[in-house]
Amino acid sequence: MAKPLIVCRDLSIIYNQGKANEFKALEGVSTDIFEGEYIILFGPSGCGKSTLMYSIQGSLPPGEGTLLVKGDDVYSYPPAERVYFQRYVMGIIFQQFNLIPSLTVLDNVALPMIFCNADKATRNRRAQSLLDRFGVGHVAHKITPMLSGGQQQRVSVARSMVNDPKILLADEPTGNLDSVSTQQVMDKIDEINTFDRRTIIMVSHNAAHLSYAHRVYYLKDGHVVREVVNPQRKQIKPVREGETIVTELEQLARLYPYDTVETLRVKSLVNYLTQDYTFDQLVRMEHAIALFIQGKIDRDAFVKVS
Repeated sequence: MAKPLIVCRDLSIIYNQGKANEFKALEGVSTDIFEGEYIILFGPSGCGKSTLMYSIQGSLPPGEGTLLVKGDDVYSYPPAERVYFQRYVMGIIFQQFNLIPSLTVLDNVALPMIFCNADKATRNRRAQSLLDRFGVGHVAHKITPMLSGGQQQRVSVARSMVNDPKILLADEPTGNLDSVSTQQVMDKIDEINTFDRRTIIMVSHNAAHLSYAHRVYYLKDGHVVREVVNPQRKQIKPVREGETIVTELEQLARLYPYDTVETLRVKSLVNYLTQDYTFDQLVRMEHAIALFIQGKIDRDAFVKVS
């Protein structure tokens, strides 16, 4: 059985420890995140989801409990080794973009490679390739204030990938974007998970994002109050014995108050049952279903067509 990539056990993050204003931002949090998963930390503002993400990133040492990444306690690393970890293992996308306004788009993306001692030609070639991939290669020569919010965030996505990290963190990456730009950015992050096989950990309070994830951890007041598996995605974490698709559908239905439970049941069940089909097989099945619903073919013909 595969071991988790990231393990948290009874993790607590304590601000101002020992002082009158001591505050536990996280308390007793336990999670297992596997390589290649898309995980969303979900909950209202102030629930501790960003705190958990930045603790995993290596910026917030636990006050109590255990945090292991690839089997190591990153907070036991000497400073140089932790910098290496944050530079090569972790990539991060910020809500506020955090681009340098005086630099061109190309230089913003290439900047992290300077600290890896890459030469200018290598930096520029890698940065331009990523900008092209994420649909903003044509603005590489511009300074970032000249770009739209959606373009700036796609530049941020490119920058997060420039050192080819194994884990990509995203802190409310669409919080400042319109609906069209939000869809573009979410699709690119999903592409990184699906095609680049990178582990994604995203902080969000937008329920519309939850269908992208393999699993969702619900946080409230510094605690993980629920873990929900998304049956629309083939799971990487081993499913516990006794879990059924019906159970997961009941849980997932709670994530979509804007949809009907029956519609969600049908959609989720179909996606679950057909997740191993090829694209051509799915196209044939959709065509057959359409003909069957229209009454143009009977059951026997449906079986043959699909």
